[in-house]
Amino acid sequence: MLGDHPEIFDCGEIFNEQNGASFFHFLASLVREQEEWAFPSRLRAAFRKYIDNICNLAQKWKPGARILIVDIKYDHFNIVHDAWQPIGAVPAIVAEIKNARWKVINLVRGDVAASVVSNLIAVTTGRYHVEGSATPAEQPDPVQIDVLEAARQCEILRGEVALVARFFEGYEAFLLLEYERAFAPDGGSFSSGLTETLADFLCVENTFDTTPKLARVLKGGWIEHVANGAELSALLGL
Repeated sequence: MLGDHPEIFDCGEIFNEQNGASFFHFLASLVREQEEWAFPSRLRAAFRKYIDNICNLAQKWKPGARILIVDIKYDHFNIVHDAWQPIGAVPAIVAEIKNARWKVINLVRGDVAASVVSNLIAVTTGRYHVEGSATPAEQPDPVQIDVLEAARQCEILRGEVALVARFFEGYEAFLLLEYERAFAPDGGSFSSGLTETLADFLCVENTFDTTPKLARVLKGGWIEHVANGAELSALLGL
């Protein structure tokens, strides 16, 4: 939705190796030109150089865009780091964001178990979404998951959400969005509240297309899609 706005360019997950415009592909090109770019002490400088480069490319690919959206997962926070830093230190990427005064949209899912379990099912089945609003002809068969691992991941995710909140505590250019509240009551479109909030936060006109480009694979509650869902539900105290 953000990337479809005429003033916004979305370059996707910048720390995903499968993204041809990712940081890793850019870093590889730097190292080919000068091997010293592989040194940890130059990593943050390489990242800043990458952002400058992607901004220039965005202006060529979408001349009307004045806002660049980069997607960073929690798991990616430690990819950009200082050469030497204590275990448990605030990630360098947080300092880079704050120094550059970037706006941060933190999209979280209120139902942690649903987030973890749906991802585990997607990894198992290889189906993450379907295009458009089409409903899959058949729902995937319930899968057996490691309930202890799922419970562990739920605890990790809760901790990560709390950490990110602490990292950006007091940072004015920070917006927390809850996934479940992003959709209209019928679930078939993004809510007006979401588009109004984003337009105000990003200082753009609210011309967002509220029709999602992707649709969920799983219908109903997650427990219906887990063969041992009752066991996991009991373990999580749900």
